[in-house]
Amino acid sequence: VLDLLIKAKNDPNRPYFLILDEMNLSYVERYFADFLSAMESKQEIPLWNGSADSDVPSSIPLSPNVFIIGTINVDETTYMFSPKVLDRANVIEFKVDLNEMSEFLSKSPDVNIDRCYGVCANMAGDFIRIAKEKINIDTKDENKVMELIFGELKNVNAEFGYRTASEIQRFIGIAKKYGINADGIEPENSEMLMSDDDIVDAAIVQKLLPKLHGSRKKLESTLNALWKICVGNNDAILTMVPESLTNVRYKLSADKILRMYRTACENGFTSFAEA
Repeated sequence: VLDLLIKAKNDPNRPYFLILDEMNLSYVERYFADFLSAMESKQEIPLWNGSADSDVPSSIPLSPNVFIIGTINVDETTYMFSPKVLDRANVIEFKVDLNEMSEFLSKSPDVNIDRCYGVCANMAGDFIRIAKEKINIDTKDENKVMELIFGELKNVNAEFGYRTASEIQRFIGIAKKYGINADGIEPENSEMLMSDDDIVDAAIVQKLLPKLHGSRKKLESTLNALWKICVGNNDAILTMVPESLTNVRYKLSADKILRMYRTACENGFTSFAEA
């Protein structure tokens, strides 16, 4: 990790990725405390009180070209993230449905990792440029949705702060800006683009829903209210059932809310990670 941070500091025009596999086998807040503080304060991470001519500096910055990715599993051997960690992260859930599993079993493809090497090398410069870019995109409509969700989360003491709000606005702004090319024209594979609703949906499920956990008594009314926000203006599908998921405004978020609600009903307790 130290080698990577030193290389990133000396090579600011390329991205460096720190990937922590199964990072919640221990309490993240403990071993990752210096990183969390550096993200907040923008100050360097102290290392040691060594001599000036050492190859290892006394402190090291968490350079803006360093990107941290962690994988987690959720079971009885792991620890869930605290709000302090979740506030600084986007949580992306991977789940395999029956059709995907059937397709995999029918093909049994061989995975050739070597084919991945260097494929995205020409994207490194753009990656850094976009990461540093100041985004000035109108998000007024999206802000109204975030305000509604803020009000519902506040009812159960799970509201988000200024950092999260800023990160959501930036996420939405970047996704909207780069959904079209520099000339304002959609690319040829326009069916792969995210709509404005898709972008907001991703922001909700990655940044806001992970903050929810608690008893059915605490969360039931909030989950119902969030479901109605995800449904949009379709009064015909206010009931939380799987059959309703085809016509909701924010499908990913609605699917997660439904799973959390069902877990709460069955077990009396629910959380983002266990639903």
